[in-house]
Parts: sequence; C-alpha cells; structure tokens
Amino acid sequence: MSITFQEFSSTNIARCISPAAFNHAIEDWSLSDWFTAMAGEVGEVGNVIKKLNRYRDGLGHQNKETEEDLRAQLADEIGDVLAYLDLLAFAAGFHLEGCGVKKFNAVSARLGCEIRMPSDG
Repeated sequence: MSITFQEFSSTNIARCISPAAFNHAIEDWSLSDWFTAMAGEVGEVGNVIKKLNRYRDGLGHQNKETEEDLRAQLADEIGDVLAYLDLLAFAAGFHLEGCGVKKFNAVSARLGCEIRMPSDG
C-alpha cells in the first residue's frame, strides 16, 4: 500500500472533524494542545522502546509483553505520533510534507550532500 502525504493528511483531518469519529474542529485546540497530544504519543513510543531495550540487554523477562507484541505496539505508537504531528502542522497553517521536504533539503545543502527530496519550489 502506498499513499501520499496529501492523502494521509486530508483523510486524517477529515476523521478528526467528522461527527462519526472525533468530532473535533482543528481550531478548537491551540498549537500547545496539539503539541502536548503529540508529545504524549512520543512518550508512549519511548516507553515501548525502553521495553524493547530490555530484550536487547537480556532483560526481556522483566516485560509482560513479548518482543513481537512490543514491535507491533511501536508501529502503532509511531502512527499516532504521525497523525498528531500532521494535525499540529495543519493547525499551524503548514502541510507536513512541505515542512519535511524543505527541512530535509536545507540540511542536505548544509552538509554538501546532493541527495534531495523532490519539491515544487
């Protein structure tokens, strides 16, 4: 399966505002609210990674979850971070794709690296 950032974002926003889902207008939260929600999800990513590190360090017996279950949780939590990051960008008047491409290309230029993301500008 392959989708564009634009497809992800438009679907993510539609679900956020849909009465059948979250029924949450983007402007009902401040940028701080969107950031805090995203940060909470980043914390959940960190918690899963902490538990995966136990397996790496031979301490997996301290976990309730299997390593496979934790890897599945990690993917889910990363997805949550992406959804909130996309909503934060939109609330700030940006498109996540544009932010990512612009910054990626700026860092490549600073490093003297010819690897660039395609962009419209």
